[in-house]
Amino acid sequence: MKKKNLFFGGLLMFAMAFSTVALIACGDDDKENEEVVDPLETEKEYYIVGTVTATGGALTGAQVDAGNNLTATTDAQGVYMLTVKETGEYNLKFTATDMESMESKVTIAASTANRTQTTLNVKMAKAISFENVEEVTVEADKETNVEAAQNETSAEEAATTTTVSVPAQAAEEGTTIAAVTYEEPKASTSEEVAETPKEEAVPVTAVAIKVTPEDAVAKAPIEIKTAVTGSASTGSYFDPASMEALKDAVVTRAAVHFGDVTYKDGNYVITIPEGEKIQGKYLTNILPSKTVSKIQQGGYNTVNGENGVIKIENRDYSALTATLKVITKCGWDYTTTPEAALQAVGASKGLASVIEKCITNAEGSKNGYYTVEKELKTAISGNNQLVFGSRSKTQTKTYTFPVFVNGAKKQVVVQLNCYTGYTEEYSNTPINKHSGGTTGK
Repeated sequence: MKKKNLFFGGLLMFAMAFSTVALIACGDDDKENEEVVDPLETEKEYYIVGTVTATGGALTGAQVDAGNNLTATTDAQGVYMLTVKETGEYNLKFTATDMESMESKVTIAASTANRTQTTLNVKMAKAISFENVEEVTVEADKETNVEAAQNETSAEEAATTTTVSVPAQAAEEGTTIAAVTYEEPKASTSEEVAETPKEEAVPVTAVAIKVTPEDAVAKAPIEIKTAVTGSASTGSYFDPASMEALKDAVVTRAAVHFGDVTYKDGNYVITIPEGEKIQGKYLTNILPSKTVSKIQQGGYNTVNGENGVIKIENRDYSALTATLKVITKCGWDYTTTPEAALQAVGASKGLASVIEKCITNAEGSKNGYYTVEKELKTAISGNNQLVFGSRSKTQTKTYTFPVFVNGAKKQVVVQLNCYTGYTEEYSNTPINKHSGGTTGK
């Protein structure tokens, strides 16, 4: 009888324990996950980034204003970033100490993916000034040479020097002439449409000439001569057939086509013909061929310190919030430098400084990569997993400069690798709570 009672007692305890486990298990299965909306899916924002530079390098503290209280200030590298909430056209105004303000438009198409980055690089310039520039008085019976002063200075040696050569009897006695080289401002987007090669007009030199009296005309041809620093008597020079001369009679307006460029005695020469007003802005442009590749997929940007796709698992019933620190790579650099391209065809490296200046003008920034950091807020529902990655987009740009090397025509081919933005890999979906893995934050 005693054994029988013990048997029934044990059976009762087993039943109670089993029912408790079953109740606990049922309780777990019945518990609901906290569902939240991820701001990465619902909140729209787009980024406008870039650099602001001048002849001397990056402009720190430059102001960028897109209107509607959307402003940014450049950092020590000249980098800025604006975050906008809507697609459409934005007119950006750039201001910096001692520089002429400039404006440029950026369009974010309606079809643009959320969190897309658009790059606008700006090269600012000083206003043309003849203050402290020597005025040379013409003596009618003598040749007069006026060396152009620099409107903007740089720690680097000037790539070119420019002289206005006035032959005897080419200007009235007592006419005064002053000349100054200046920089053209430039705005450029990083991503371009892939297409067949096109000419990219970039200035080798730009010179403004001030004359008293203002309406003085050339009584004989006057030459504006530009010499490339360090390349005289090397037998290497840019093909004048791939260059152009531009002029505007008013110093404050944009220039228009004006004659041809010739090469003589180590100088690129444009000519002010007899009867033409002397005063105005004159540009000696080179016209390299530019080819842009299709967009290519690059490496992964850094997300929370990792270069790749990250996963954050939330193995709790409660929702989880997290911050994604995304560092994206921007800018451009040479894959074939001007020096290497010149060496490949036996041309003088003295032309490299001009090629670098031309490409910097065309791209709107100096070569070099930089990064932009963004913080993204995310929310992960209970027992959900976030997958996120940011992969860079790149383009190859090829500039081809026609040159003569000891009388033979050659093609100097310079290539760039340009970071143009990124694509995102994103999902926020339920996970199998019985699978392996860890919970991240």
